[in-house]
Amino acid sequence: MQHEKIQNKILKIIFFTIFIDLIGFGMFLPILPQIAREFHVSDSQIALLATWFAFASFISGGLLGYTSDVFGRKKILLATILISCLSQFLTGVANSYLFLVLAKILSGIGYGNIATAQACISDITSFKDRGRYMSIIGLAFGGGFTVGPIFGTIVVLSIDKFQLFHGSYIFGIAMLAVFLNVLNLIFVAYYLPETHFKFANVFYRGIFEKINPEYLPKNTTFNLNKQSIMYAIRDILKIKIFIAFMVILFIQILAFSGVETLLPFILKDAYFFGNLDIYKSYIIIGVFSIIANAFIAKKILKNFKESLVLKWGYILLILSMIGIPFYAPHPYFLFLSLSFLCVGIAIANPSINTLISISTPHKYQGFGFGLAQAVSSLARMIGPALLGLTYQNGIGNSYFIKEKSLYISAIILFTGLLIGMAFLKGSRKNS
Repeated sequence: MQHEKIQNKILKIIFFTIFIDLIGFGMFLPILPQIAREFHVSDSQIALLATWFAFASFISGGLLGYTSDVFGRKKILLATILISCLSQFLTGVANSYLFLVLAKILSGIGYGNIATAQACISDITSFKDRGRYMSIIGLAFGGGFTVGPIFGTIVVLSIDKFQLFHGSYIFGIAMLAVFLNVLNLIFVAYYLPETHFKFANVFYRGIFEKINPEYLPKNTTFNLNKQSIMYAIRDILKIKIFIAFMVILFIQILAFSGVETLLPFILKDAYFFGNLDIYKSYIIIGVFSIIANAFIAKKILKNFKESLVLKWGYILLILSMIGIPFYAPHPYFLFLSLSFLCVGIAIANPSINTLISISTPHKYQGFGFGLAQAVSSLARMIGPALLGLTYQNGIGNSYFIKEKSLYISAIILFTGLLIGMAFLKGSRKNS
């Protein structure tokens, strides 16, 4: 059918938009220890870059989400890609730690493209199919983590072989990321149609109405001013189930930020991996993520309720957070734990995002995802700072130092699992 072909086309465009953006992100992650050495700062200071990134995303997330409801999805996507491009350029030419912080703040503002892409997906999918289609965001992350480290490895080897850029890996990787983002900007400008109901053309609006019965909500007159924003905040915060899912999301991201931030250091310090070994590990993680999102997550989310799948995801994530430090320095058990991690996050992320989307009125989809991004960013502000310091010094107990700091992540997520189970049980009793 025509509407299904158009839906699939737009979903592919959204996938490639996020995928290209995340290639640049994936290229930088494995060289975090190298950045620490080059700028003569501690591992915890490099971990704090993620906190600055999250701070900027926290400030901008809700506003960008609301702005996409006011002006449309495509304009915000283009703006955030342009900001990401600038941040990567500044990373490449940075000559001090303070400069890196500035680049990270800009990158955090540009991260609004994820929430906007999620809003695009909610525009063109029904409640029934939203969960499995939300998994394309995870697929894009997996692809970025696979292709990004491959590109990064090629850049590193080329710099070493041909003595390029005075031996600066950071500059070489940053310039490639800038080039990819320029291509991304052109791609979105020419190929992505507007999906928001107020700005889509008549042809696409008719298609989206057939796909999504909630596409044309009532009472949608609001503007970009303080009064309208405050009204929207009061309106959306009245929804108790939305608040509950925000709390669960906060705990999930707080726990997972430990893995995101500390994994390169754990691979180096606990598993004794060199730079190329770390790159190869991220490539393997990316392959696991692609398999988990493309095959496992879609099938599971098609056949089971998101609330149940979310529990399964948290259990797998907890096992991985225990396994990574417990089995160090044995690489085979490391990759078994990482496979649990990839499947766990592949099914947990689209589940919680779908539950948030379903609990949010359609007129506030952009705002709802923006607030979710702000909540995630708040968790990422606290998580890297807490777990980065724990990694170096322990948290009142030397047992939790270095790789064993991931046990703290497991405890946090187990708490989230218990809260989620209690809330969902209470919801069933009240329904």
